[in-house]
Amino acid sequence: MTTQELPTYTFNKEKAIEVILYLLAKGGLDVYHLVKAILHADIYHLNKYSRPVVGDRYTKLDHGPVPISTYKIMENGEGKPFLRNGEQIAPTREPNTKKLSKSDMNALDYGYKYVIGRTFTDLEDEAHEMIAYKNTKKLKDTINYKDFIEPQKQSDIEEIFFESASIVF
Repeated sequence: MTTQELPTYTFNKEKAIEVILYLLAKGGLDVYHLVKAILHADIYHLNKYSRPVVGDRYTKLDHGPVPISTYKIMENGEGKPFLRNGEQIAPTREPNTKKLSKSDMNALDYGYKYVIGRTFTDLEDEAHEMIAYKNTKKLKDTINYKDFIEPQKQSDIEEIFFESASIVF
């Protein structure tokens, strides 16, 4: 694979729901902060364990990178184990942590701690400065996972994506 190619992962909807519930159980997150917690969990996990948590496709939107399939699950909460009212979202059951690995939960805890207590504007401004956001030309385009790799790990990029290509989430 060349670094120009987009690594792809197979999105796991059931796991994404458990990720949403896991983070919501911690409290204090609206939809925007939840999406940003997932983003930072994925970046952390990708750089530490060579794979994201859920395998979602990130899209460049006005307020920063968004795990689009996970966001769409939240967009229409009907029939889901959470209730959404505008930007507020609340779980209707506990997460099934058996669907999450220990490293997944550690990354999600990291993402939660990263966003909790921060303002929308602070997170949005930071998102707009991300290399991944800047390197994606147009709104609604897919963000290349390689742009989430930390600079000191760029030399390992081929190995990171080769190792993670066959992962099932």
